[in-house]
Amino acid sequence: MPACARGWRCAGTTCEVDPAALWILTVEAGRISTADSTGAAWDPFGGAPDPYVCLTINSTRLCTMALSDTFTPRWNSRFPATTAAALRAGVPSEFADQDTADPDDPICAPGSISFTTADFTMASGGFGCMPINAWTYTLVAQ
Repeated sequence: MPACARGWRCAGTTCEVDPAALWILTVEAGRISTADSTGAAWDPFGGAPDPYVCLTINSTRLCTMALSDTFTPRWNSRFPATTAAALRAGVPSEFADQDTADPDDPICAPGSISFTTADFTMASGGFGCMPINAWTYTLVAQ
């Protein structure tokens, strides 16, 4: 019988993700194109975007802080611990530019992340409209 790491359980001669194990998802950093999808600047007068990421986990929507005027945000924002089963079920995501006067502009509308065994194994990854307009994350078992 193998010795399985935290967040994993023994399944005969192999380890598998334990659906009941708690995992911390951290939104790390992002990369954003210098222009929006129309080719215009993100903000008036040529300003850089004010990016943020929102995730909906177990019907609860939580967001990183919006960081001002950056094409390379670094949030390092930890989301509350959640089960592997909830992460596997799908996590709707939003990646947007916060605007004060207008509605927020989507930076990328990638949809829902369904974490796979490979994602838990690698413990990190990226999501978005690759190769730019994307953000990175890490996963750590509790």
